[in-house]
Amino acid sequence: MKVRSVYIILNPNAAKGKAIKMKKKILQEFASFGIKVNLILTKEKEDAIKLAYNAVINKEEVIVAAGGDGTCNECVHGILQAKKDYSIEEKDMCAFGVLPIGRGNDFSFSAKLLIKIEEAVAVIANGFIRKIDSGLLVCEDLKKSRYFINGCGLGFEPLVNFVASDYKHISGVFSYVCALIKILFNSPRAVKLNLFLDEKLYEINTQQISICNGKRMGGAFYMGPEAEIDDGLFDVVFTKNEIPKNKLLGNALKFLNGSQLKFPNFCCVRCIHVKIEALNGTLPIHVDGEEISRSIRKAELFLNQGSIKLLSSPQFA
Repeated sequence: MKVRSVYIILNPNAAKGKAIKMKKKILQEFASFGIKVNLILTKEKEDAIKLAYNAVINKEEVIVAAGGDGTCNECVHGILQAKKDYSIEEKDMCAFGVLPIGRGNDFSFSAKLLIKIEEAVAVIANGFIRKIDSGLLVCEDLKKSRYFINGCGLGFEPLVNFVASDYKHISGVFSYVCALIKILFNSPRAVKLNLFLDEKLYEINTQQISICNGKRMGGAFYMGPEAEIDDGLFDVVFTKNEIPKNKLLGNALKFLNGSQLKFPNFCCVRCIHVKIEALNGTLPIHVDGEEISRSIRKAELFLNQGSIKLLSSPQFA
């Protein structure tokens, strides 16, 4: 597509406040391509949802998330919610671009997007479209739903993410490693639950379930090492039985190189529909690093194939 203008939603608080320093550079780079820019700063949590939603209604051709995974998530949720509410046809939908200036940038890693600003801007300016999948999380007991593009985690992983997000002066991978160590001292017990994957029932006792569209979460952890964002399937990775406390660290470290699937207690199932019912206890849950709840009993997830027009490098378009 020919990119004439972009609507950029920039989260100034991304990367612990470092993202705002990139504003001038972003404007300069788009100007070098002769592209008109409307750049809006978010002011509070979920601002990007409203901004992206209204941008779709106003028929913006390209909406760009400038920030981390949370900013991407809010923009995608706003885009897809507007598409649903206004019954917008595929041919009329905006393209989605990413300037990865956040803390973890896991979606950008999974999508093979470039990190340097000048390279990321060039990708958007070149206008190559790659259709990728998204997910929809529905929590009926919370009366809440949320679209996502990288992944959803329940149990151990979201707890690590919540702690890492609370650090004021630690960012990047180091924040997640510190959070992991802290959680290991007070590790969660396994929850017995029914896990339905495309209607097939798995009765498990687990501390962790990852519903992956992308490969990586938490800045360094390959929760779905074989997942692809455009293959039309979730990779659902989970432990079948409770991992003893003295083996938690060793198992957690396997996620740093994605080797967990080589071990018998880990399982990966590909599907398009996930239903989770906790039989005892509750689980914390996040999507794309965004906290949904610290205590849920039921959740349902649906894959939306090819629902996002991602501006990507030509070899992936």
